[in-house]
Amino acid sequence: MIIAMLAEPALAQTVTSMDTELAKGRCRFIETDGEVGDYALKRCPGLAGARVFTDAMGAHNVSLSFQWGNAKALDVVKSYSIGTKLEWRGFRGKQGFKPYAAIVTVIVWDRETEKTYNVLGVLRMEARNACLMAVVDETANPDALALARARADPEAPTFVCATDKPKTLGKTSQWAQQVIGLEGNPPK
Repeated sequence: MIIAMLAEPALAQTVTSMDTELAKGRCRFIETDGEVGDYALKRCPGLAGARVFTDAMGAHNVSLSFQWGNAKALDVVKSYSIGTKLEWRGFRGKQGFKPYAAIVTVIVWDRETEKTYNVLGVLRMEARNACLMAVVDETANPDALALARARADPEAPTFVCATDKPKTLGKTSQWAQQVIGLEGNPPK
């Protein structure tokens, strides 16, 4: 009994949050179509061996993808635009930072009103894999980041990309549903 009580605090881990850029700074262009401006592939810093890419195709169509080793890059989110950073959530240990989730701003364009809406995407980061696990509309939920973190921290480590489906958090909206893929093809 005493051994179990002494070991318990050592097993408790504190959640760590780290940000990486998706815009200027440490990101670099891998491919572009020159002055035309219809295509640009950018590699940005990642964590835990993940390479992060933003792929802008035509006006207002950006995807966020991750790649490990020589495997094909996995598109995780696609929308009008993507925010300027990834917030990685995970644990720091003797072997470094081990992310289990990332949070990114996904920008959706409403063609009718010509306005943009921000939706936070909670991404599950598995070993050599990533997927969308939840979304929360920033306009409909003033506490959107807190909701995203509250879902990421306890649920991401057990979320399985191959079988679990993404969900909307808090007050839903057509923008959040669009990011999940309810208006078109369902997410992978």
